[in-house]
Amino acid sequence: MISSFLRRPRRQPSGTTKKLIATLAILGAAASIAGLGTYATFTSSTSQSHAISSGTVTIALGATGAATNRLNIGASALAPGDTIQRSVDLTNSGSLDLASVTLTTTASPSSLLDTDATNGLQMVIDKCSVAWTESGPPYTYTCRG
Repeated sequence: MISSFLRRPRRQPSGTTKKLIATLAILGAAASIAGLGTYATFTSSTSQSHAISSGTVTIALGATGAATNRLNIGASALAPGDTIQRSVDLTNSGSLDLASVTLTTTASPSSLLDTDATNGLQMVIDKCSVAWTESGPPYTYTCRG
């Protein structure tokens, strides 16, 4: 009789406990599925190939003193309002297209001729779709393009 007194009957889980266990099981399953998806994403791989090539831009001036390069021809006895013209051919013998060229000038010693943008020396650069026609000296150029 003592043995039956010490033994307690087993309690059945309540409705709240069942819901808690079911919720934990669903959350565990969802976490497992999400974890597998993440793992698959981090372990995937792709392959790429890139072709890289190089080239050159080689700029050359025309022959010095020739009609293709008159930049070394001096100018003297200029008066205000005078105009002089000089020609130069730029040739790119490289394998890449030339995007742009910047021309800069300097004067030594500096004076109002190179610092006064209104009354100083003015430079204009023109281009022609065909070869310029040269006459002179003094050199002048005509574009028939």
